[in-house]
Amino acid sequence: MEERCIQFHEDAMRAYGLDEEGGTTSTTSTKKINVSKQVATLRKFLHNNQHQRFPDKATIRLFATIQIYTSSTSVPKEKTTTSAVLTDDDKEALLEDALKMPFTVFGTKQKKTFLKRLEEVRSRRQDTDTTLMLTTTKVWSVIDIQSTHNDTDNDTVTTMLTLMKLSDDNDNNNNNNNNTEDDGTIQVALPSGQLGQKIQTAFAESDETIDVYLQKDTQSQHYTVVDLVE
Repeated sequence: MEERCIQFHEDAMRAYGLDEEGGTTSTTSTKKINVSKQVATLRKFLHNNQHQRFPDKATIRLFATIQIYTSSTSVPKEKTTTSAVLTDDDKEALLEDALKMPFTVFGTKQKKTFLKRLEEVRSRRQDTDTTLMLTTTKVWSVIDIQSTHNDTDNDTVTTMLTLMKLSDDNDNNNNNNNNTEDDGTIQVALPSGQLGQKIQTAFAESDETIDVYLQKDTQSQHYTVVDLVE
């Protein structure tokens, strides 16, 4: 039992290039390490030994191993691992399994550490999911470019793109802050800088419509051209 826990700990340190003091090692192994597979084996070991009594040294090694795998700053060494880097789902599953272990294995202090790590993982994943939900990007065709002078300041020129969507996408175009037409087109401001110049040049040189990537903020319903499809 103790030897197996020591092996788990050594495998984790090797995968992340750590030494016994927690520092990084200068040597690298040519052997490829599948971190995800290592964690799957560790989870199976925890499940199969829920009712076993662990020696203190084995518990210390297991706790340190789980700490390494679930740390937000841990990154497997590039030369020693495959692409199977741990996802937050992997970390969440490992921490949940660790919390299911009886207090004869992990005590209150250790489980509090696991709970804190689990909250961090879930919060990080929720933030990522929220960010992904806030914007959507689709391809639209530029069918016209028009520049107009500002009514209050004749020196100010506003250039607008008239865009036509390539396919139906369930967007409610009547609920955005761009000029929406009944024929399925919208008007969006030409981006400033090099992107705007590139779009204007491509449109002028093409005999057909050109396509752009249009990003929609799902909260404000605002459209922004983010790139030219090339």
